[in-house]
Amino acid sequence: MDYIKYIPNEMKQIKEYQEIDKAVNPTFMSVRDDMASISSNHYLSELDEDGCKRMEKIMDIENVDTLSLEARRLLIISKANNTLPYTLNNLKSKIMSLLGNDDFSMDMNYSDYHLSITLLVVNFLKVQYVKENIEGMIPCNIRLTIYAKFNNYGVFKGKYSYKELNSFTHYDMKTKYFGG
Repeated sequence: MDYIKYIPNEMKQIKEYQEIDKAVNPTFMSVRDDMASISSNHYLSELDEDGCKRMEKIMDIENVDTLSLEARRLLIISKANNTLPYTLNNLKSKIMSLLGNDDFSMDMNYSDYHLSITLLVVNFLKVQYVKENIEGMIPCNIRLTIYAKFNNYGVFKGKYSYKELNSFTHYDMKTKYFGG
């Protein structure tokens, strides 16, 4: 905002008004930027960096420094959408939305209060992501076990020939493609 353009032309030449303009304009700019930030942070899907930091602190979400802004928004939205009561169908829907597909199976043993979930994933980060998001959905008296079946073929399909894969060790593949 340019303060000086809102005063009459006859007063623009007065030194005091020019100094007021220099002093007030940075404050007006700061307030305008803050208002824009408040407006964009009103919706979870439009959070900026500061909005994400604030919501992560409120929701007690940690270790997100390596994630992109879009991934952080998705994590915040998924945590905000956790509502009770939970059913197995609701849990299945939640896992499908987290994975983006239905490459998993669930087995609930009611007599032992044990729920086992097997995920078919390409990298280990998805397993951690699913685990962190659904642990709060499972009642405390139910034991949860998550198994991961890595889709090795999906990772290497079309990228390498068999001859190229021969040069990799098991350790190389595990650390490079599955995060350790």
